[in-house]
Amino acid sequence: MTTLPFVRAVTPCACRLNYTMCNQHYRSSIFRVWSQVPIETVKLVVYKGGQAKQYALFNGTGSTYSNWMTAARLIESSWTDLKSSTTNFFSITGDEGLRRRFLINHAYPGCLNDNGWLLVKDGTDTCAYGNPTGVKYPLILFSPLSTLVTYTSAADRADSLAVWVKVTGVTNLNAGCQ
Repeated sequence: MTTLPFVRAVTPCACRLNYTMCNQHYRSSIFRVWSQVPIETVKLVVYKGGQAKQYALFNGTGSTYSNWMTAARLIESSWTDLKSSTTNFFSITGDEGLRRRFLINHAYPGCLNDNGWLLVKDGTDTCAYGNPTGVKYPLILFSPLSTLVTYTSAADRADSLAVWVKVTGVTNLNAGCQ
């Protein structure tokens, strides 16, 4: 099996050419075979208004679909302080007790001062910033700055979050899409 036909088969063309055409909650079937694919890098991208706002790039070599998002695997990020800062949570699983996923968080000094870079909520939260007026879940909060922010005062809401993978030996993911 060559990699390029595999990538074509598991990624809808609309999602490769124009992510806004993707259905909500699109989850590629690549997750089912992650360990069988030569994944090189994984890029998490936060989108708002159809524009990429922030990203973090991770080393995907030898990773699983659930452990690629860690501080140890971080290669680079648009959040310039992320590599040099300490975190209390940095994973897809995040804070299971508070049900915060895709969590890259610095500290929980109390709801008014909680700070970090990214969090995703599927339902209500114990802190007001996780329950904004008119929220439609999932709620994706992110730092729009190049540094961490206090969620109550400076976090922004994203429209979507995407996880992109670079597979060794594949140079054109749009091949086959017209």
